[in-house]
Amino acid sequence: MDYRVSSDADTIINLTNHTYFNLDGGGDVLNQKLRIYASRYLESNNETCPTGNILPVAGTPMDFRAGKLIGWEIDTGFSQTTMVGGGYDHCFVIDRGRGASQSLCAWASSDKTGISMKVYTTQPGVQLYTGNFLQDCPAPGKGGEPFRKYGGFALETQHFPCSPSHPEFPSTALRAGKVFRANTTLRFFTGKQCGKL
Repeated sequence: MDYRVSSDADTIINLTNHTYFNLDGGGDVLNQKLRIYASRYLESNNETCPTGNILPVAGTPMDFRAGKLIGWEIDTGFSQTTMVGGGYDHCFVIDRGRGASQSLCAWASSDKTGISMKVYTTQPGVQLYTGNFLQDCPAPGKGGEPFRKYGGFALETQHFPCSPSHPEFPSTALRAGKVFRANTTLRFFTGKQCGKL
């Protein structure tokens, strides 16, 4: 996904993609594995808006650095996951080496199907959403089946949410006459093509 935007006036821009994935092909995503290459995340308030605090993931259910089952610590009473419906709906600050452009930010896999997905991006953040309220969707899902809670996960590469309210975040201001560019790549693998998560 290549994003390219220009404007004739100063504007705020933060583009993403909100595709849901279920690498098992159905059911919930709780037994699928996920690794997020981020040692920090944005703390949220009870309206799921960032407070401005950027916190370490270490020692919390937000830590996906080594990879784990999505459902392993999804609803353990941790305040950040409880307030968003017993799951994840948080922006992670991607660990990126100095001077790096596009980098690996997430890796998901299913032992059931052998399908893996790697996500690469130039964006500074990735929002993990675990479908905490999918059961409330009125439209049917794949094959006409009703949506279920945790029926899919989204990895939304983006700038940090609510950036205009937090000057300490990377700016989302696009100045008149300038060009905004970003890129996200999803790569899918089967079998042993990309190693074992």
